Amino acid sequence: MILAAFSFDDSKVFAASGDGLLRLWDSRTGRLLLSRRMKTSRGLDYAACNGRLFYGADYKSVRVWSLENLSPVRILPNEGGGYIKALAISPDGKWLAKTDYIGRADMMSFVNVVDAKTGVFKNLMHMPRDEVLFGPGTSLAYSLDGRLLAWGGRDSALRIWEASKGELLGYFPCIPENQAPEGITQLQFSPRGTLLAVAREGTIFRESGKPMRGAEVVLLDYHGDAIIGRFITVGKDERRPSICFSPDGRFLAIAGSDGTIMVVDVENRTLKKTMASYGTSFTFIAWNSRGTHLASGDRDGNVTLWEWQSGEGKALP
Repeated sequence: MILAAFSFDDSKVFAASGDGLLRLWDSRTGRLLLSRRMKTSRGLDYAACNGRLFYGADYKSVRVWSLENLSPVRILPNEGGGYIKALAISPDGKWLAKTDYIGRADMMSFVNVVDAKTGVFKNLMHMPRDEVLFGPGTSLAYSLDGRLLAWGGRDSALRIWEASKGELLGYFPCIPENQAPEGITQLQFSPRGTLLAVAREGTIFRESGKPMRGAEVVLLDYHGDAIIGRFITVGKDERRPSICFSPDGRFLAIAGSDGTIMVVDVENRTLKKTMASYGTSFTFIAWNSRGTHLASGDRDGNVTLWEWQSGEGKALP
């Protein structure tokens, strides 16, 4: 499961998996409303906004589907020419940011922005002279006001641009001393303040004097260029924690491959709640618009609704 989301009014829950399976439930009753499968032989990357689903990944174009009836709407051309490895939609739904990956010999990525309705090219995110983005980009994220666009890749470096101009505003290596994480897997800007949550895999740390591999979530103050909080998750494969800020920005939900969901108080950086589903490897987490419930997806394609303050979970069929 690589995407879970609530509808605007929280009445429905949507989930998409890497094999192209799309499902839609009634969030109150848990009844499955619709199920569709897209034809694909490779993993997908998704982004959802304003009732539309955008997906790309190893396609050389972006497909757009309606979330109301899980039906195709249009195909956006890809002028970049590479494989689409990451997607992000601006909060107003007007712009689509994507990473075009030129594989094989060049192994380079380009981040560009296109019109979300037509696919027409708007601008390219600029890099300093003689610097390129090597390897596939793994995550893109817009700030809540749509002004900033962040990119994370396999080099574990974070870059932030002014989205409308493509001007590079900040570069953060995000690699602690004596550690070599395998890459950034997810980014999300806080709805308030200057914080950015960064999830990355393959972090090396020590527990009881022994080196361990885990996944790490970092809270970064991108204006002050400082890491202000770290949270380690250790699971079956120590990979890909999923992160999501609550709508008011007060809490950060972290779902790990160890089958636990942590809700962290962002201001105090303290743990507020832990929910567990033993034997499960979570791959995605999302809040509803009121901040009362979470939807989680796991590696086996299961979706669970959580009332986070009580910790009670309800599996969807």
